[in-house]
Order: sequence, then structure tokens, then C-alpha cells
Amino acid sequence: MSKLFIVKGFPDKMLVLRSFFILSFICSFTGAYATVNDTVFTENSAIKLYDYWLVSNSSSANDMAANIIRVNHFDNDSSLINFITYTSERVSEQDGIYGLANYYYQVGNTFFRKGKFFESIESFLRSKSIIEENNLQEMGVYSELCDKLGHIFYFFGDYEKARDFLLIWHKHPVKLSDKPQNVYNTMGLVYAGLMEYDSSNYYYNIGIDKAVTLDSKVWVGLISGNIAANYKQMGLLEKALELFYVDYEYSLESGNYISAANVQVSIARYNIDLENWEEVKRCLDEAKDLFIKANEKLPYTYYIVRSMYHASEGVCKQSLNDYQQAMRIKDEMQRDWDDARLKSVELRLFAEKKEAEISFLKEESERESRLVWFVIVTSIVVLLFLTVLIRQEQLKRRKDRSILEYKAKLANEELENARESINQLLRSINDKNRFIRDLSSEVEKLNEKNEDEELKQEKLELLEKLQDYTLLTEEDWIGFRKIFEKLHPRFFDTLLKNFPTLTNAEMRMACLIRLNLSNAEMASTLGISPDSVRKTNLRLRKKMEINSQDELIDYVFSIE
Repeated sequence: MSKLFIVKGFPDKMLVLRSFFILSFICSFTGAYATVNDTVFTENSAIKLYDYWLVSNSSSANDMAANIIRVNHFDNDSSLINFITYTSERVSEQDGIYGLANYYYQVGNTFFRKGKFFESIESFLRSKSIIEENNLQEMGVYSELCDKLGHIFYFFGDYEKARDFLLIWHKHPVKLSDKPQNVYNTMGLVYAGLMEYDSSNYYYNIGIDKAVTLDSKVWVGLISGNIAANYKQMGLLEKALELFYVDYEYSLESGNYISAANVQVSIARYNIDLENWEEVKRCLDEAKDLFIKANEKLPYTYYIVRSMYHASEGVCKQSLNDYQQAMRIKDEMQRDWDDARLKSVELRLFAEKKEAEISFLKEESERESRLVWFVIVTSIVVLLFLTVLIRQEQLKRRKDRSILEYKAKLANEELENARESINQLLRSINDKNRFIRDLSSEVEKLNEKNEDEELKQEKLELLEKLQDYTLLTEEDWIGFRKIFEKLHPRFFDTLLKNFPTLTNAEMRMACLIRLNLSNAEMASTLGISPDSVRKTNLRLRKKMEINSQDELIDYVFSIE
């Protein structure tokens, strides 16, 4: 049974002496690390133990704090966080560079396990800076923190930084990791994200070898599925299907029903290309049963594949319903994707800011050391005083320049995000309209066949409904306008100020002209005919008193 070591306070000097005596006794006869491993701490008891070590054996205080944080035998998370805050204000390089680097790594790893990635990045970068400044890259902890940093940047979509950190781990002579197959799987995912599929498969195969050595069928199946996804992107459909079946078998065997269900949806999608409709239906039915068994909602991909299957069977109404359900789920997912993208930008900027701060603090520390040395050695020389003032001014200007560059970079990031969002919205709208046009064409072909009047009437009604259906709703327009105004904030105000009689349709036309869309693309985006686009264009030119289309384009593009 573990020991419970709780210090509630020190009301008198005798209690302090008694406590130090007990701690000394424990440390002398049982060993400090054994005590840590067997102790459940409160915030107060951990701090008192750390203070004792700081006074009695300062050269090991950092290691002691790191070990307490690593073991994490605290009565609650608040006690752990408060202990980290307390010790981080007292750690010192005088206690040993190795211990200091290990301390910051253990703090970062604790935050990493709790999903606090911003806090973990700051601690990891401090540990990395200490190790690299002192040429201690051979430390095992260096490979561990590169592993963690690689995973963090992968989670937030910065594949290049993730690759750089994970390659350091891969090339390190001491690859510390309790799940090496997981690291190699992430390396494969990173290279897949960079669309370097040969490199991706190389690291995936290393991960499979590690998983086989560890007899982990779950990882063999999961990585096989990832390789299959690469083969699909490379156009090697048969190889992809073989590996998807491996993934399905191991996922099912390990009880991972969600993974098995998703694999079945992927197999169904590939069998659509092969026009193997019976296999498509079997896979969809089995995937649905597995999702229900796992108590999981049917995903977007399931409804998309089922919509394609129903369209092939001529069940157009059900196909449309499935597609609309898929779009509803995708819209919900889009919000999560947008949040994740924003989080990714915030994380990258945060990491860059912390790296700049660490670099600045290093320079500041060096500057202060030089200043002290100059004052001691040449305190009577006025010229050195002037040199220090000049150096301070240079640092201030450098800092100001760094701040301006950071703000400019942030503005560019926001502009790129806005531009990507508007392009994504346009692509989504075009895809939706293209799918509806294809369905309409299928219905028209079916109407040409000789069928009973009741079925024919039902299909005519469906065709009429499809022809009246448009995807650029008022809600779509509001979202589109918000994104557009990020790129051209004064566009609509300038138009309305110069031409107050413009209608909403004419405003939208001017907006799409500003985006350099063709008439066909405008028609697809607005859900109207090309002829309607031309008429709206003529009304817009008439109200603006512009004679030619070129003049209209020049004017619209002149608006900031």
C-alpha cells in the first residue's frame, strides 16, 4: 500500500524541525525517488519536500521536482499545476543543465498528456533551447521531446515542422518511446499530408514491422489502412482494397468497431468505381450495423456513398435525401474544421512567438552579463557607458521590428485564411449544384422510358423540385459576404455610396465579377441560368452608366 504524505502547515518551529528530521530519515534510509514514487502529494506537501531538497541538496533539486511531476501522484490537478508554477520560478541553471532540461521536459510532457498543447509547447521549447545551447542532443530526453513536438504540430496541420521534429527522433541514437509504431505511423501521416507518398509508405512499413515485433494487431491493421489510403491516392486501387481488408480484419478482431465500419465504407466506395453493386450494398449494410454496435452516429462518408449507390439504382429521391443528410453533417464538420484550422494558426504563431521570446531572453541575459562585466572592468570609462546605451537602443529597435514583423505575419495569415475560406465555399457550392444537375439529367433519362402514369408523374414532380432548388440561400450569402469583406472591407460600402439604387442581386453580381468568375461559374454559384446572369449584368451596367463590360470590370477591380 502506498504511503500518504500530507503536510497541512507548520504552526511552530518544533514542527518544522520535526518534519525536516522525518524527511531526512526517509531520504537517508529509503531513497528520495522511492519516496516520491510511493507518495500521494498535496500542493503543500510537495512544495515542502522540494524546498527541503533545494536547501539540502540543490544539485538534485531540479531532478527531484521533475520526478515528482513525472510520477504525478497528486490529490488533484490543481495541486499539480500550482506545484509546477512554484518550482518553475525557482529552478536554476546552477542546479545542473541536465536537470534543468529534464525538468522542463517533464513539465511539458505533463501538459501534453492533459491536452494542454500551448503550455506543453512553451516548456518543450525551453528544454530544447537548453539542450541545443549546451550541445546535449545525445540526451534521451531530446528524442522524447522531439517526438512530442512532432505530434503536436501534426495535430494542428503544420506538417513541415512535424516532419523536422520526427526526423530528429528517427535519426537519434536513443529513440525513447513506449509506442515506436505510433511515431512511425505519425511520420507516415505527415508525409502523406505533404503528398510524398513513397516516403509515407516507407515509414508506415517500419511502423508495421514494429507492431509485428510487439504483436500489436491493432496497429498492424490501422497502419495497413493508412497505406491503403496512400495507394488510393496513387491510383493503385487493387492494392488499396487488399490492405483495407487487412485493416478490417484486425479492427474487427480487436473490437474496434468504429474503425472496422469506416473501412467498410471505404471498401464500398471503391467498389462503386468497379460497379460491383452487390458488394457495395453488403459493405454499407455491415458498416451500418457496426456503427450501431459501437453506438456511433452514421458519418458523412456513409451517406455520400449510399447516395451514389441509390443514384445508380435509379432511386433518385432516396439518393437526394442521402446527399442532403451528408451535406448537413459536412456543414457541422466544417465548423469543427474551421476551428481546428484557426487553432493550428494560433499554435504556429504561439510557437514562433515563444521561440522569439526565448531567443530574446537569451540575448537579454547575454547583454546583461556583458554589461556587468564592462561596468566592473571599465567603470571609469565613459565611452563604455555610451556603448551600452547604443546597444540598448539597437535591441529596442530589433524588438520593435520583431513585433512589427509578427503583426504583419498575423495579418497575412488571416488574409490567407479568408481567401481559402471563400474559395472553399465556392467549391462546395459548385459541387452541390453539379451533383443536382447530374441527378436532374438522370431523372430526365428515366422519364424517357415507357412507365405507368403514376410513376411518370412522380418523377416529373421530382424533376420540377430539383429545377427549383438553389443552394445559395440567404444564410450562404451572409457567410459568403462576411468572408468577402475580410478580403475587400470597403467594397460594399463604396458600391452603395456611389450607386444607392443597386439591388441585392446586382450587388452579388458585382461581388462575383470582383472574384473574376466566368458567366458559367456565376450561374452555377447563384443557381440561375447564364441568360439571367447576362440580364443582371446589363442592369448593373445601366445603373452605373457604364457602356462596356471591360469598363465595368475595370471599375469593380478599382474598388479596394
